[in-house]
Amino acid sequence: MKSIQRITKPTLAVLRVLAEAGHGMHGFDVARHAELAAGSAYNVLNRLQEAGHATSSWEGRNPVEGRPPRRFYELTPQGRMWAEEVLAAHPVTPRRRLLPRLEMHRVRGLR
Repeated sequence: MKSIQRITKPTLAVLRVLAEAGHGMHGFDVARHAELAAGSAYNVLNRLQEAGHATSSWEGRNPVEGRPPRRFYELTPQGRMWAEEVLAAHPVTPRRRLLPRLEMHRVRGLR
């Protein structure tokens, strides 16, 4: 079992999603809710599994014909406690939005 050495922004985003969900989520949904590229989210999910903070399982039956089975991830009990500590130590910082600045310039007549 490897430990997670660095807590990155993608790691925090994935931890927030999994901690708030409280149930298993498939990887693409984790990526979407964390606002990450799928590859980044899956890298974090794999590291969480290797460290013993998360588990995964494949869905039993395909609800949609022709779609491959999805893999669901969730935090282990120890992973949930660890995630709470990590998230408490790294508060959410709001993202700077470019759109309001652009709208402000349009109101003033600037482009």
